[in-house]
Amino acid sequence: MEGEAELFCDDILASLQHEKGLHDSVCTANLKRAAKCEKLSQDSFTYATTNYDDEFSQVESIPNRLQSVLQERSTFQRSFMAAEGETQLSVSVRLEPSLRSKLVRARGDILDTLCDAGAAEREDITSPVWIPSCAIIPEEDLHITLCLPRKWRTAMSPENKQRMAMVMDEVSMRHAPFAVELDRVVLLPGGALLALFRLEDCSRPVEDPMVALRLDILKGVLTKELAFFQLAEGASVEATHLAHDEGDPCALVRRCSVASSIDPTGFIHCSLGRLAIKPGQTLQKVRLHEAVSLCARMSAELSGSRMIINRFLLTEMTGLSKYGVFNPFKHAVGHDPWEREFKLQGEANKQEEA
Repeated sequence: MEGEAELFCDDILASLQHEKGLHDSVCTANLKRAAKCEKLSQDSFTYATTNYDDEFSQVESIPNRLQSVLQERSTFQRSFMAAEGETQLSVSVRLEPSLRSKLVRARGDILDTLCDAGAAEREDITSPVWIPSCAIIPEEDLHITLCLPRKWRTAMSPENKQRMAMVMDEVSMRHAPFAVELDRVVLLPGGALLALFRLEDCSRPVEDPMVALRLDILKGVLTKELAFFQLAEGASVEATHLAHDEGDPCALVRRCSVASSIDPTGFIHCSLGRLAIKPGQTLQKVRLHEAVSLCARMSAELSGSRMIINRFLLTEMTGLSKYGVFNPFKHAVGHDPWEREFKLQGEANKQEEA
C-alpha cells in the first residue's frame, strides 16, 4: 500500500514541480532568488523615500492618537500568541555562531538608527517607538526555516510525532550538506527585518539542493500520510485528493503547509526581527530612510558570508514563551520541549549525478 502511495506522491510532486518551476540548477535558482531579493530591496527603498512620510502624515493627527497607537500595539502583541492547546512542527536550521554574531551587530546598528531611544526605553509600550524584546529573536535562536510540516493545530499525538521524526531521518540520509551565502539584509515596509540567502554558486548543472530537500520532506510527509488533512480525514493519499477535486488531484497538496512553504524562487531567509514601526504603531517618525540605507551598506559588507547546512531540527513549537509563535526553540517555563536533530548524510557526488 505504501508503494502505491509513493507512486501517487511522485505523480503529484512532478505536477507541482512543473507548475512551480522547481527543476532549476543552482545557477538558475540563484538568478530567481536574486530577482526576488532585488525587488524586496527596491520596494523597501521606494516605501522609505516616497510612501512612509505620506502615511505618517495621515495618522499623526488622528484624535486620541495615543489610544489608537496602543490598540495597534496590542494587536501586534496578539499576533505573537498561539491559540491555547495548539502547536506547530517546524523544520529549521540554526545559523552558525560566526554568522549569527555578524547579523546581531548589524541588527543592533539598524535598531539604533531607527530611533534614539535605548533598549530599555523601547521596551515600554507607551514609548514613542516601541520595540519589545518578543519581536527580536535571540542570537542563539536565529535560524532558517526549511518548511512547516504542520502549522498551528491541536498537538500531534506522540506516535505521529515519532513517525514524523522517522520521515526526517530517512530524508536526511538521502541529502548531502550544502552551502548558502548571505545575499543581503532588508527592512520591509511592514517592519520585518530579514537576512536573505542564496546558494553557493556552482558552475556545474547541479539541482538546487534546498528545493530538493524541501520536496523530499513533502514527499515523505504525504507518503506516510502525516499531513493534517490526511490525519483529519483518515483517507489514503490517492482517495483524499481524488475525492476533493477530480479535475485537480494536487488541490489539497498545494494548500498543505509543507507545500505552501516551497516558494517558486526557493526563498531562503532568516528573520532578525518583526518591528512595530508602521505609522499607526509609532508616536513619532522613525528614521526609516536612514535605516534602509544602512541595510544596503551592511549588505555590501556582509554579502557572501558563507554557512554550511549539514543538519536540521524538527521542533514542536508551543508559542508559549515570550517570543511566541516566531521562535521554534523557546518554550514556557516547565514545558518539556520536543526536538529532534538530523544530520545530512547523503553523498554529494551521487546527488550531482542524479
